Formats: sequence, C-alpha cells, structure tokens
Amino acid sequence: FLTLQRSYEKAREYLLKSLELKQDRFLVWNQLIILDSQLADWEAMEEHSEEALSLFPSNPALYYYQGIAFFQLEQYDDAIEILETGKLIIFKSESGIVDFYTLLGDAYNAIKKYNKSDENYELALKANPDNPYVLNNFAYYLSLRKDKLDKAEQMAKRAVELEPNQYNYQDTYGWVLFQAGKYEEAVFWLSSAVNNGGVANGEIVEHLGDALFKTGKTDEALEKWKEAKQIGDASPLIDEKIRTASYIEGNE
Repeated sequence: FLTLQRSYEKAREYLLKSLELKQDRFLVWNQLIILDSQLADWEAMEEHSEEALSLFPSNPALYYYQGIAFFQLEQYDDAIEILETGKLIIFKSESGIVDFYTLLGDAYNAIKKYNKSDENYELALKANPDNPYVLNNFAYYLSLRKDKLDKAEQMAKRAVELEPNQYNYQDTYGWVLFQAGKYEEAVFWLSSAVNNGGVANGEIVEHLGDALFKTGKTDEALEKWKEAKQIGDASPLIDEKIRTASYIEGNE
C-alpha cells in the first residue's frame, strides 16, 4: 500500500523488517531493490543486490540490478564484470537478454571501449530490432564519435518512427543529422524536441542553438545558448559559444 502511495522510504522500512524475519523470499528482495532504484539510492541498491545474490545466485535479474547500481555509481568496470557474469546465466531467447546487452553497451561506451560497446548494441538489436531505446542510444553514441553516421541516421529515424512524441529521440535524430551536415533538417527535429518537452533540457536547447548557427541564424542561436546556460546541463563549451557568438566544435 505504501508503494502504491509512492511512500517509498516508508515502504522500504517495512520490507527490511520483513527480511529480518524471513530472508528467503525473492519477491521481497526484488521489491526492495526496485524501491532502491525508485529512490535513486544506488549504494543501497548495490548492497541489497549483493545480499540477494548470495541467496539466489542463479537469478539473472539480480545481476542486472547490481549492474545498474554500479553503472549509476560510475563504477563501470564493476558493472561490466557483473553483467558479463549474469549474461552467461540468462537464456539467449529470454527478453531480458536485451537489457543486459544494452547496459553493457552503455558501460563499455563509458570506458571508451567502443568496439565492445557496438558489439553489445548489435546483439541487442539482433534480439529486438525495433527497440527504440537501443536504437536511440546506439545512434547517439555513434553521432558523438562521428562514426557510421549513415547507420546512426537510420537507427535514430526508426526510433522516432516507433515513438514519435519522445523528445529525447527527436533530439538524437536531430543531432545525428547535425553531425552529418544536414543542418536544416537538424533544426526541424531539434525544434520538435524542444517543443515536445525538451525545453527544460539545457543540452537539447544548446543543440538547437548549434543547428540554428549552422543555418546562418546567429541571433537565434545566441538566444538558445543563453537559454541553455540558464537551464543548466549544457556542455562545457556553452560559455565560449556565448562569448564568441559562434559554434565551437567539441564532443557535446
């Protein structure tokens, strides 16, 4: 009842009391770890996943949960180790294998092992070719590296087709087009991203400013960069863009 009321802290207290009385109930551990995630308490999520794994070492979900916790704590090597172990337990036919491949793709990308990152994303898409989250993330990572932009464009376009009102996916598609030098199209999609909810995201607003600058609309670009700086989450280059009223090449 407390979970349904979003009283996550109080709900977690009762689950912990329950586990003090009886530890061998997986469903209680599972709910506890999900609450840790809801509370963004990654340290607790990692600790509880570890405890649960000692009791249920053959349950792949626990490896995935601990992988999430390590990833959020930016302990990427630990995340990779536990996810690679869990990946050996889960059957290739199970839908959850896509989650393992995707998170491994994120973790390997974070430590700049791009070949391994791409390999896991390819496996995720082989298992589920129309997973919009995977399509979007893979495309965005490729765009940041300016690698395989034709492939990135196809994937980002497909993600937008699958979820046409998702502003993060529109931002990715726009940014891929920007990196490919298709600036007018980029302005359209980045404007769509801003108008569909991305207006409170500094990175997306900055991207729109970058594309506007490339289409010769310097004043509008400067306005968007200033908005992005005020919102927060803009790139480290935002001050220089505003100071020089020009686009600065970088890894946004």
